[in-house]
Amino acid sequence: MVDTRHMNPDDVVNLAVNIEEDGLAFYKALAEGATDPQAKAVFLRLATEEVQHVDDIREKIPTEGVEYLTYDDASLYDAYASHLFRTEIFPEKDRAKPHLDAVKGPIDAIELGRKAAMDSIRFYRAAAKACTHPGGKAAFEALLAEEG
Repeated sequence: MVDTRHMNPDDVVNLAVNIEEDGLAFYKALAEGATDPQAKAVFLRLATEEVQHVDDIREKIPTEGVEYLTYDDASLYDAYASHLFRTEIFPEKDRAKPHLDAVKGPIDAIELGRKAAMDSIRFYRAAAKACTHPGGKAAFEALLAEEG
């Protein structure tokens, strides 16, 4: 579990972006493996929403001035951050198959997305409660407002 107690706003944004990028990879993997066309469309839509969430986080959550790194220009940092910020809200993309096996149609795909959204809300709520850094707490609360 990620220790959020002392996270500043920059840490919170990096964590949130990492979570959304995990979601993007997970939904893309599910879309690639989906045999039901409607379920595939749901997963592609969820993947698109994850991209928008990253943009929203970077635009709306106040930070203390971190420069955002991307996979293209800092793959070693991203691998470290991914390991450090592993939350299990979204399984790693190579662990998507068991989730896909349970998807029989678009309703199951929507339910999988709903569960991930609820897991995010629970995680951000607990993180906001635990965070002692005033700016970090405010950033987690802003994420909650975006998710909720």
